[in-house]
Amino acid sequence: MNKRWLSIFLLIFVSSLHAAPLAIFVDPKQRIDINNAIEYTLSASPELRGNEVWQSQRFKDADIHPEMFLHFRMSIKNTLSDDQHIWLTIEFPSIEKLTVSDGANSWVTGDALPYHSRPIDAPNYHFPLQIRSQETINVFGHMQGKILRYSFELATPVLISKSYRNTLQLDMMFFGAMSLLVLIAILMFIVTKRLVFLSFAAFAFAVQAWLYRVFGYGFELLWPSAPWLNDITYAFTVYSIMLSAAWMSIAALSSRKQLVKRGRLLIGYTALLPSAGLIFFVSGHLKLALDFPLLWFFPFNVLLIVIIVLELKAGSAKAKWFTISMLPVILGGLILVAFALGIDLGIEPKAAIMKGLVLTCFLMIFFTGAYLLRVLKDDRDRQKQQSEFNSQQAKKLEELVKERTTELEASNQQLKDLAHIDSLTQLPNRRSIDLFVDKLNDDCAPICLAMLDLDHFKKINDTHGHEGGDLVLQQIGKLIKSLSNTQTIAGRYGGEEFAIVAKNTTKEDFETTLRSLHAYINTTTIASFPALKIGACIGWVSCHKAEQVIDAFKQADQALYEGKLKGRNKVIEYTVN
Repeated sequence: MNKRWLSIFLLIFVSSLHAAPLAIFVDPKQRIDINNAIEYTLSASPELRGNEVWQSQRFKDADIHPEMFLHFRMSIKNTLSDDQHIWLTIEFPSIEKLTVSDGANSWVTGDALPYHSRPIDAPNYHFPLQIRSQETINVFGHMQGKILRYSFELATPVLISKSYRNTLQLDMMFFGAMSLLVLIAILMFIVTKRLVFLSFAAFAFAVQAWLYRVFGYGFELLWPSAPWLNDITYAFTVYSIMLSAAWMSIAALSSRKQLVKRGRLLIGYTALLPSAGLIFFVSGHLKLALDFPLLWFFPFNVLLIVIIVLELKAGSAKAKWFTISMLPVILGGLILVAFALGIDLGIEPKAAIMKGLVLTCFLMIFFTGAYLLRVLKDDRDRQKQQSEFNSQQAKKLEELVKERTTELEASNQQLKDLAHIDSLTQLPNRRSIDLFVDKLNDDCAPICLAMLDLDHFKKINDTHGHEGGDLVLQQIGKLIKSLSNTQTIAGRYGGEEFAIVAKNTTKEDFETTLRSLHAYINTTTIASFPALKIGACIGWVSCHKAEQVIDAFKQADQALYEGKLKGRNKVIEYTVN
């Protein structure tokens, strides 16, 4: 720490011995370009010895070794009548090490340091300066990095903050549109199973990730305390763009069954990119590893143009729409690569690549939509012919299925009736009674249960035959059937025995029902046997818990037996005693 501050002090002292060019701050409503008011010199160390040669022209990339320090100095004068709080801006978010001082304050920051080392929380580098009216201050510093692209300007914090807000809105709209495009391409791949959509999604995502890194959002939001990730993410995204671009080109120009002409050559040249990049990275040539994709890009475009020309000569419609779609992003990419290599074309590279991407995406969506419409039309025509052929078969099959379904429903209903209805009396059988009891719970209380047994039924069978006995059972069944509803089940329990189970009822109401039923039974006559008198014993009981119902059946039986002992034709309630 002490050594670093000593270096800063020496830098301030030596720089103050020289007269720096003058930058005039005259308008707080404008961003003032001061690149022409700066002098530069190169040094092997951050300290200046006083014998350096300063020049107003920028040094070429070939003259700046990554281990060297590019020093700069300037003088800034406030010609306004009031004091000004301004920001000195250095526009290039990838300077590895940057030191700036105005004599009173010193700042040490850069891409190789944590993000919070920046004086102002922003993607570019901003240094706050306080200049009194008519005062001139000297600003100086040095920077170091593998690639240096820098621009100096002065502006007020309000003006820069407003510019950032506008830029942020545009950037977020761009990233949102690109994310939506990636999602659409993935969905198209899922629907069509065509690799061209997946490759385009990979290319769009890689470009989006690279721009997110280049614009400084990655360092600011994702890894602010891990500056070592800057070079790694930059290299990863650049290589991803190149590889996905090659994949997309091959997938777009090839068919499902046949590779595009010269496609193997393009694949081989593409494989050279990650192989060479890995060799450069392992051997320690990081700058060459970062620059190699840009150098690789030019021959790749030449080879791609040759393949497209051959495809166009062969009458390929794919080559035509692919060329039209990719032309904007290729031009934007060439402008960006030229800027990265130090070639100034007078065009803003960020705007060029973003406009190229948006236009390419629009064209890809348009041509893809047209292609899908054609595919859908062909499929619709084929389906129409097939549907006409299938319609008659379907109609016959539908009639057959309908006929079989009706028969099956009737059979199922018969089986259901046999399983739950007594065939002689048409009452619920014992299985139905058991199912009703199984569904009872404590919420159904109070629960009342009765067992009914016909008196001298064996004598009726012996006297009038089983036919006479069946007539009696059927007549009793008609009387009992009227008791069944959602709260009560009345059914044949077996032989001449019947069971009645009622929930959510009172003892008084249940007993009244039973005595009314008993009276009807006593007055019932059989037309075929007018002299026959029918009697019955009914034993019944009530309980307050569903778990007591099983015991209640036994208790009702006991009460029924008690009625038999007392002379038959009785209605007896079960009591403990």
